[in-house]
Amino acid sequence: MSDDLPPANWYTDPVDESRYRYWDGTAWTSHRAPRFFPAVDAGVRGPGALIRDSFSTIRQQWRGCVVAALVLIAGQVAVVQLAYVGIDKIFRGEFEEFWASMSQPGFGLGLPDSTAYFESLSFDFSVWALLPIGIAVLVAWVTMSMSTAIAVLSVRAHLRNDPVSVLRVVWQGFRRTPRLVGVQLQISAIPMALLLIAVRIANNLLSFLMLVFLAGIVLLVLSLTVAPLAYVVASAGPRQKSLLSACRLLRQQFFSVFGRLLLVGVIVWLSVMAFQLGLGTFNPLLSRLSLPEFLSIAFASALGIFPIVAAAIIYSDLGGAWDNDN
Repeated sequence: MSDDLPPANWYTDPVDESRYRYWDGTAWTSHRAPRFFPAVDAGVRGPGALIRDSFSTIRQQWRGCVVAALVLIAGQVAVVQLAYVGIDKIFRGEFEEFWASMSQPGFGLGLPDSTAYFESLSFDFSVWALLPIGIAVLVAWVTMSMSTAIAVLSVRAHLRNDPVSVLRVVWQGFRRTPRLVGVQLQISAIPMALLLIAVRIANNLLSFLMLVFLAGIVLLVLSLTVAPLAYVVASAGPRQKSLLSACRLLRQQFFSVFGRLLLVGVIVWLSVMAFQLGLGTFNPLLSRLSLPEFLSIAFASALGIFPIVAAAIIYSDLGGAWDNDN
C-alpha cells in the first residue's frame, strides 16, 4: 500500500493552494512555504514593453481577440439602433426633423422661429418609449462584459502557453460574463454614491461643481487602476472578491499601473478621434447607422481590446493568480 504513495517532497498544500506543504512520504508535515511571491516583489514591465507585448499577444491570439472585438461590435451596433429607436419614440417620431433643424446655422439662438419650434415639441416618456433605451443599456453591459472576458481568457492562454481552442475560450467567457457584470455593477455604484454625497454636502452650485470635479478625478483614477484589474480577476482569476483582489495587487504598484494604463488609454483615444475625424463622424447616436458610423464603431471596438490585453498583462506582472479552469 505504501508503494502507491508519492515520494517525500514539497507539494501544493491540499488545504491552502497558495502555499506548499512538505510530504514526508507517508503523511503531511507542519512545514509550509508560500507558492506565490507577494505582489511587492513583482515589477510591472515598462510602458514601451507593455505596448509591444500587448500587440504581440493580440497577434498571436488573434482568433480570440477577433471574436472579442466582433462581440463588442455587434453589441455596439445593436445599442446604436436601439438607442435611435428609443430617442425617436421620445420625440414622437420627429427626432430626424429636430436634428435637422438643430443643424441649421443660427438655429436655437433665441430667434422667434426657433422659440416657436421648441415650444411646439412634445415628448413621450412612457415605459414603452424608454424601453428600447433600457434594452440598449443591458445589451451594452452584457456584450462589453463578454468581450472583456474572452480577451482576458485569450491572454491567459497565451501567458500559460495553453493550447485552448477559440470555442473553449468563448464558452469560458460566456460562463464568466455574469460574474463580470456583477463586478461592473459594484464599480458603477461608486459614481452614484459620490454624486449623492456631493448633493448632500454641497452648499451652493460652485461647491457642487467642485465636488463633482473631484469625484470625476477619483473615477478616472479608479477606471485606470482598480477597475481593469478587477475585470481581469472576474474574467479569468480565482473565484474570490475581484475588487479586493485588485486593491491588494495595487498596494505597491498603484502609480506604475495608473501611468501605463493612462498612456494606453490616451493612445487608443487619439487613434479613435483621428479615425473619426477622417470619416467626419463623431456621434453615431444622432443619426441612423450608416457606413461611416459603422466603420467608426468597428474601429473603436477593435482598439478597445488593446487596453484589456494590457491590463491582463499587468495583472500577470503583479503576480496575480489565474483560475485553473481549462
